[in-house]
Amino acid sequence: MKAIRILLVFSLAFLVGFAGVCFGKTPGGKETPEGKKATDSKKTPDLMTMKEEGPIEIEADRLSFDKEEQLYQAHGNVAITRGDFSLKAEHARLSGATNELVAWGKVVLREGEDVLECERLEVNLNTRTGKVYDGKLFLKEQNFHVVGKEAEKLGESTYRVREGSFTTCDASRPPWKFSVRELDITMGGTGIAK
Repeated sequence: MKAIRILLVFSLAFLVGFAGVCFGKTPGGKETPEGKKATDSKKTPDLMTMKEEGPIEIEADRLSFDKEEQLYQAHGNVAITRGDFSLKAEHARLSGATNELVAWGKVVLREGEDVLECERLEVNLNTRTGKVYDGKLFLKEQNFHVVGKEAEKLGESTYRVREGSFTTCDASRPPWKFSVRELDITMGGTGIAK
């Protein structure tokens, strides 16, 4: 089945911390037929500033917008890209009313060389907070690997990881790692493990 391609030329929200998440709108608020390409050149208010401006491309087997509920949905081979940012998942949904994004099913998020893999991602684009379920995060610059049953961004630079581990070792079975039941982290500050 051909993927639906939509080229969006407006600014959108961006989540940092988990590596970022974004989504766009379909023009006219109608389901886009398969194999069609649509462009929306209208400007929408910025929810947050993205690191890189430019078009956002969304591909999916099925993409729709419910105007009454302000709900955007993408299903099947979802791919969202902008510059060096990309998100792939089996499904994604964005509420225009609450600015909450949910992506699920083999989610892979990349920003530059940083990679987040998880089963489910829930993000509020206004508060820049959210949760990752069954996630693995690799931060290239710090060579930092984090695995967790659940990871949560609580504030601008505050995070919580539950039933997780972290290491700077690249081996698939690292010779060392710290395992935690719960870890509260303040970036550039402290971490408290339980």
